[in-house]
Amino acid sequence: MDALRTAVSSLSSIDPDLTSNDPDADRRKAIRLTAQFPTIVTTFHRLRSGQQPIEPDPALSIAANFLYTLTGRQPHETLTRVMDAALVLHAEHGMNASTFAARVIAATMADMHAAVTGALGALKGPLHGGANQDVMELLLTCSDPMMPSARFASAWPTSRRCPALAIAFIRRSIRVPRSSAI
Repeated sequence: MDALRTAVSSLSSIDPDLTSNDPDADRRKAIRLTAQFPTIVTTFHRLRSGQQPIEPDPALSIAANFLYTLTGRQPHETLTRVMDAALVLHAEHGMNASTFAARVIAATMADMHAAVTGALGALKGPLHGGANQDVMELLLTCSDPMMPSARFASAWPTSRRCPALAIAFIRRSIRVPRSSAI
C-alpha cells in the first residue's frame, strides 16, 4: 500500500492535467490512474520478489493484465472473470473510509492525485483495507462453511473485532448490490 500511495502522489508531478480540476480533466486523470494502478502494484511485487517487471499487454483487460503482469503467464479466463468481479465488488463498496477520505480531500479543491493518495492512506488502515486480509485468514482456518458464522456469534457478545461482520451483514442485506455476489 505504501508503494502505491507514494507512486500515485509522485505521478501527479508529471500528469498533463495537473493544474486543471474541471470534470473532463478529472475524468482523464481517473482513467490514467486506473490504468496505472495494476502496473504499479505488480511491478513493485515482482521487484521485491527478485523478479523482472513485465510490460502490460494493451490487448488485455485491467483484470487480465494485473494477473499477467503479476505472474508472467496469460491468465485463465475463469481467473480473469473472478478478478474482474473482485475489482467491481471493491469499486461498488459505497461510502467506506477511503471513499470518505477522498471526498473530503476533493472537496477542498485539491487535485485528483491528492484525493486518491489520501484514500490509499485510509485503505492502509487495518480496520479498512486490512479487513480483507483478516477475512481471508479467518476463512482459511474454517473447516466447514458454518464456522465463520459461529466465530462471529462467539465474538459479538465479547465485543471482539470480527472480520466476518461485514460478510454477515452483506449476505443478509437485500439492498446491498454486492450481496448476491458475496
